[in-house]
Amino acid sequence: MSARRTTATRRSLADQVRDLINDRGLTGYALAKSTGINRSVVNRFLAGGGLTLETLDAIAAALGLRLVESGRRISGARRRSTPEAEP
Repeated sequence: MSARRTTATRRSLADQVRDLINDRGLTGYALAKSTGINRSVVNRFLAGGGLTLETLDAIAAALGLRLVESGRRISGARRRSTPEAEP
């Protein structure tokens, strides 16, 4: 497994999506326009705020990603799936 992949899996999904948005040079306005999500919601997310899974899924789709459940166990948690971005 590459070092980049190992590091990426330790970051939250939201942080990975924010990084991808920044890497692509997208603005909050452009992302809001392409997703139909209110610009204030997008800007709050880009500033570090949270989103509903539905909204995160819409942003991921606009970036050409698909959210899937990994089925990984989270330490200390009962059986629960964690979504991951998949290109």
